[in-house]
Amino acid sequence: MAARTPNQAIAAAEDSTAILLAGQDSLQELWLFFRRLERRGLVDKSDAQAAETDFARARRAVEEGLRLAHEKRELAQRSAE
Repeated sequence: MAARTPNQAIAAAEDSTAILLAGQDSLQELWLFFRRLERRGLVDKSDAQAAETDFARARRAVEEGLRLAHEKRELAQRSAE
């Protein structure tokens, strides 16, 4: 496999960021849907607590992915200069 050029590395980091941002938006939509169900009384308290923990974990994972993609882009940008 050939090494990536700096521009290819930048593009790959930007693609990763776009995917993560789309995932973040989808996660937010799922969270809002879940909250609607909870407000209507369709989710019991223990399930709600478990879901909140899972949503928080997923949000942290997306945030960490975005941080890593940003670092990857910065490194690629520096090597392109």
